[in-house]
Amino acid sequence: MATAVLFGALLCGGAAYGLGSGYLARFGAAAAGGFALFALFAGFALNVSPRLTGRAEAAPLVAAPWLAFTAFLLAVLPGAARWVTPWPVVEPALAALGEDAVLVQRGHYLEVLPFYAARTTPVSALGWSELDFGRSHAGTEATFPSDEAFAALWNGPRKVVVMVHRDHLAGFAKPPLSTTPAGVLGRENNGKHVVLTNRITESFSK
Repeated sequence: MATAVLFGALLCGGAAYGLGSGYLARFGAAAAGGFALFALFAGFALNVSPRLTGRAEAAPLVAAPWLAFTAFLLAVLPGAARWVTPWPVVEPALAALGEDAVLVQRGHYLEVLPFYAARTTPVSALGWSELDFGRSHAGTEATFPSDEAFAALWNGPRKVVVMVHRDHLAGFAKPPLSTTPAGVLGRENNGKHVVLTNRITESFSK
């Protein structure tokens, strides 16, 4: 009976979030997700069937739905990972970098960006974060530039690629932060981050 409860709970949760909230459609995995839910339903039905409950020979029939659910879940995961990860903004940021380009972040520190870029990314306008201890020390001005230093960089002669938290986008539409139009290179699927550059013609407006 405990196994039936597990299958039933997973089925209800999967149907609510996968179908009811539209996640499977967003992930591009409606078919695989549907088969996964059907496998859960089959597992629930087999585990509550009085003809199979408690019979040793029924064990493979009970295990099969779980294996099928796992297999179809693996088919759903790549689409889910592409949706929830920051790769939609990291990839265009990396593609836009050149030898002379400066890569910075504003309003938030996205940990994966310096890892994939293999370089330090200064962070401007950073609120409270786990980096507070480091920036409390002298000599970290270049790592945590002020608004004035960031504006001078953004409006200067060098190409700048910046990962921006959505709460700080409005500043790129007006002085004193930005007298240079901002080009949009990419947006995170959840809208939390946008990657901008000061060296393309497509302008950004909030």
